Amino acid sequence: LTWVTSSEQGSSYFGLEKSADGTHFQILATVQAAGISATSTRYHYLDPQVSAENFYRLKMVNRDGKFVYSNTILIENPGAPQEVWIGNNPVGNVLLIRLAKSPSHKVGIELFSETGQRVFAGDYGVQNEFSIDLSPYHLSHGIYILKTLVDDRIFVNKLIKQ
Repeated sequence: LTWVTSSEQGSSYFGLEKSADGTHFQILATVQAAGISATSTRYHYLDPQVSAENFYRLKMVNRDGKFVYSNTILIENPGAPQEVWIGNNPVGNVLLIRLAKSPSHKVGIELFSETGQRVFAGDYGVQNEFSIDLSPYHLSHGIYILKTLVDDRIFVNKLIKQ
């Protein structure tokens, strides 16, 4: 991702935000701004988790705390391979899971303790983001293994429960 400012007056930083649906954004990175500049300044950031559809926007923050958002842009990568990412690791009571692209069939999710005991299982629709409330399962702190079945492929991720 690359953006350019023509000049800057009291800028502090850019909050680069990303969304899978164009509505619900999460902070991807923070990039320091030049602060004061009478010439154009070029900024860039390399997103390590590119999906099939990637919505981005900038939150331009001044030193006084005031901010403004850029327009939202969509960058498509239809050839992106399927991936499963945990959006918040370590995990609290809510587990956020994001897929690189929307699946063709329901998604199966299983969570296993470090000893191999299955502590959670569920099926989800054809969406590329999931939010799972783990609080009813009273999971202890530690390491867990997440198995995700997406379009006949199994993805395994390690996570830490806080």
